[in-house]
Order: sequence, then C-alpha cells, then structure tokens
Amino acid sequence: MLLEPQALLSGVKNGNRLMFTLCYDRYHRGIYLFVLKYVRCEALAEDIVQEVFVKLWDGRAVFENEKALTVYLYRSVTNNALK
Repeated sequence: MLLEPQALLSGVKNGNRLMFTLCYDRYHRGIYLFVLKYVRCEALAEDIVQEVFVKLWDGRAVFENEKALTVYLYRSVTNNALK
C-alpha cells in the first residue's frame, strides 16, 4: 500500500499504528543506509534508526508536513551517529 506522504503523516500524527508501520517501511532503508556511511557498523546503524523511530512515535504530534518528517529523520540519525 503506497499512500501520499501527507496522508501517511496524518495517520501517524493521529496515533495510527498501521500508518506508523507504513512510514517505517517507507523511510527505514534510506536512513539506515545513510547512517551506515557514518558509523560503518550495521548493528549500530540499526540501533540508531530504531531509536529515531521510537522518538518519532513519541513526538509524532509535532510534524506539520512530510518534508519536516524527512528532515527530522535524517537530522536525527546524523546527530546520533556523530555522538
């Protein structure tokens, strides 16, 4: 199921777990490969991605649009990788 980014984000913001799963499926691989370039350790990269998605779920109400979500995900994994 491929949803428009705004519909996906709206579902996540409303606490819909299925939409969160779809969001995870859509963005996981890209941000995982992105952070893997920084940390060069598959297990650490996966831990960072998981932590970022947990934080996303916990703070899901703050995102206004899909671009803000994408920026958040990539910035968060970068910050965590640099720590």
